[in-house]
Amino acid sequence: AKIVASKTKITLNPSARGGYTGPITVVYTIPYTVKIKNVVTAKTQVCTIKFGQLTKMKKTDRLAYKTKTFTTKTLCTANKDVLAFYNAGNRLVINAVITRDRRWSTTYVARMGDDGKGAKIYPTKARYTVRIG
Repeated sequence: AKIVASKTKITLNPSARGGYTGPITVVYTIPYTVKIKNVVTAKTQVCTIKFGQLTKMKKTDRLAYKTKTFTTKTLCTANKDVLAFYNAGNRLVINAVITRDRRWSTTYVARMGDDGKGAKIYPTKARYTVRIG
């Protein structure tokens, strides 16, 4: 993921490489606190971004075996409260849960039979924590 943090904007942009990259869902959670009438309240901003190769490949498609790079133009931009929390000198702890669905109904190297359906590869989940500041 590409994370850009400045005094005016914080953006999170996921990216992936791979030949069998099905839809990828990234859920960013950014916990922060807000002071309302001198009471500190804990809040969380949640961003869900879905990207990856969403088009199906035909069994005869030679490019199905090539490595491709997928990018997304969907960004997660931190809201003004998160920005104020960061600018006040606090450390942002961003949690990312990435779910990669690699179960293709298309070409797969170890495909079984001739229907091009391939073996089931169950969705994988990974958790990352990034600290900014």
